[in-house]
Amino acid sequence: GWSKIVLDLRRHIGNQVQISFAFRSDEQNTFCGSYIDDVEIRGRYQDLTGISINNGSSDSRSSLVCRPNPCFDSASIDVYLASAGNASVAVYDAAGRRIAIPHQGWMPSGTSSLSWDCTNESGHTVPAGMYLIQVQTGSKYLCEKILVLR
Repeated sequence: GWSKIVLDLRRHIGNQVQISFAFRSDEQNTFCGSYIDDVEIRGRYQDLTGISINNGSSDSRSSLVCRPNPCFDSASIDVYLASAGNASVAVYDAAGRRIAIPHQGWMPSGTSSLSWDCTNESGHTVPAGMYLIQVQTGSKYLCEKILVLR
């Protein structure tokens, strides 16, 4: 079954924290795969360091949808903003490195549809894997996972 684990990292505020996940089998229960889902980091942060961010300050009227998910050669990024303003849409790899910026600048209120061609900033095709699409407007963030298959 699923296990929920909550880590209290308050004593590490101001320090870099690295969390590793290891899966072990008791050799009696075997499955075709192990999954980590819905990783959530709450609180204060300086930079993107995880799979998903929710610091309690995101505008619940704004939304981010990436499709198709999984994708192969391109993905549509639909961003709904409650109010117009400057926005940055960035793609991060699973290690937290920014690899592409599909949009940076003014974004109107309502829905904006962007496209990511599954390439990095150098124009090279990204390998298969999990990526994070992050929209930043001021101090507010929206994040969505997307899986690229090859």
